[in-house]
Amino acid sequence: MRFSAENHMTVGIKCPVEYSFRGSGYCFIESTKGSIVTDDQGDYGGDTTLSSNPELIFISDGRSFDSVKQEYDDARAWQQIRSGPEVVDAKTYAEYKELKRKYGIP
Repeated sequence: MRFSAENHMTVGIKCPVEYSFRGSGYCFIESTKGSIVTDDQGDYGGDTTLSSNPELIFISDGRSFDSVKQEYDDARAWQQIRSGPEVVDAKTYAEYKELKRKYGIP
């Protein structure tokens, strides 16, 4: 996916529409840093977010990542933690640390 306005590209992999990026049928994969598949809410420098409509560049129709539900759920939990308060309770902090470990997020 090419986000021209943000000068950024990502990878998409075929997946069920309900977990896909903006109903495209392709799950969002950030390739420039550790992240969770389907997490499209990252910071891309200078508080830049990916808000434009990307150009989809098809390489292959291939197989679908049908088992992506766990990653999708984890990405939503990660986004909720990131958008929440700076000070969190012990349970939320443990979840934060586990998601960082599980997905290699720096």
